[in-house]
Amino acid sequence: QRLRRSEELVAALKSNDPVTMLSQGVLAALHAIPMEGTHYILVDALDEAVDRTDGDSQVTIPRLLAQASEEFPPWLKLVVTTRRDGRVLPLFQHAERCFLGGAVAEQRDDVRAYVERRFAELGLDAQAGAAAADRGQAIASIAERAAGNFQYADAVLAEVRGGGQHLGELDHLPRELGSLYYRFAEKRFPERGDFHHARTVLSVLLAAREPLTRSQL
Repeated sequence: QRLRRSEELVAALKSNDPVTMLSQGVLAALHAIPMEGTHYILVDALDEAVDRTDGDSQVTIPRLLAQASEEFPPWLKLVVTTRRDGRVLPLFQHAERCFLGGAVAEQRDDVRAYVERRFAELGLDAQAGAAAADRGQAIASIAERAAGNFQYADAVLAEVRGGGQHLGELDHLPRELGSLYYRFAEKRFPERGDFHHARTVLSVLLAAREPLTRSQL
């Protein structure tokens, strides 16, 4: 409703300056809107929005959000996730921080409970054999190697469900998520030429910079 009747707001959103667009085109307008309770905007993997060439003068998403953090209305909170990145963490010196990682016992317990639940939901019990010990060993192996990383656990479970990973080989998996991705890619595309069709489609997706229809692909 405000967008329909505020020329000033529309002008701010049409600005070429990202700071003006966010501060005047979004946050200033939200201050005028009363809201019950607390609401959140979640920005995941903020460290992926910067690269090695970012200079101090370049407006990046992390820098933009850090500069505007004090301008958020009291009912709107910003929740950000990031790896331990020296280009991101210093920008949010005064933010409340919650560290999640393999060294946190509660995080490991959460991942194990998640793996156990997903194991049942995906019907992987049969692959582990009838013995409860086999099932428990498979769950323990995935949780132990995940070391608190839900994404790692999800990736392994997806491969097991798809038949690309056997439960008896779990102890041989790498412990880093990046290395895990490479391991699965090498199994799926053992020869360089095997990746040709996938590379063609992915190259088009990257070049398009916008969603493509199934017929276009």
